[in-house]
Amino acid sequence: MVNNTITAKKLLYEDHFTFQQHIGYFFKSFGNFWGMLKFPGDFNPLTVVVLVFELLCFIYLIRQRGTRNFFLWIIFIFGWTKQIIFISQKSLFDWYYWVPQLLLFVPVLIFILEQKEKRNLWLSLLVVFYILPMLAFQTVHSIATGNGEWNYRRTIGLFLHQYEKDKKQWILLEPAGYVPYFSGLKTIDEVGLVDKQIQEEIKKIKPITGSIR
Repeated sequence: MVNNTITAKKLLYEDHFTFQQHIGYFFKSFGNFWGMLKFPGDFNPLTVVVLVFELLCFIYLIRQRGTRNFFLWIIFIFGWTKQIIFISQKSLFDWYYWVPQLLLFVPVLIFILEQKEKRNLWLSLLVVFYILPMLAFQTVHSIATGNGEWNYRRTIGLFLHQYEKDKKQWILLEPAGYVPYFSGLKTIDEVGLVDKQIQEEIKKIKPITGSIR
């Protein structure tokens, strides 16, 4: 399902990138990859700091022999594999990266919890410099996203509810969200969790949507 979704997105947003454009795209999406905390702009230095700290914690932990190393390696390899696959496929939504972000952050949590003498200091630093900023960002981001959905997509759904009286009709759109809920129409999300049939439909409407853009 996820593979079909990535393919559908690539079909819908298909572009012929130069090498320089590929590099630019990478840095524009950089905040999604390891940061969990994203700021406006194409490049987020905090993401680099988090990534480096994750790697240092992982190296520190595996240098200490123990049965937990086996599980740390599994988490590390699985997280990086998911990251590399999604990055290479230009996965466009940040929710693709939530699971590998959490997995790659596990060594940081283990490192802090295992500090016996300075555990409180490390926990305080984690809260002040990471958890609180991430909580504040997520709060603002959620409110802004919710307002956008309510004031924009809900309005589209209400318009379709009044415009199309036959509620057995289908609409094909991206993203779905509030639109089908308020319109009452049957809906196919063209880049959601889709199957291969959606990919064929996207190919059919590609010339139309391309001319609109």
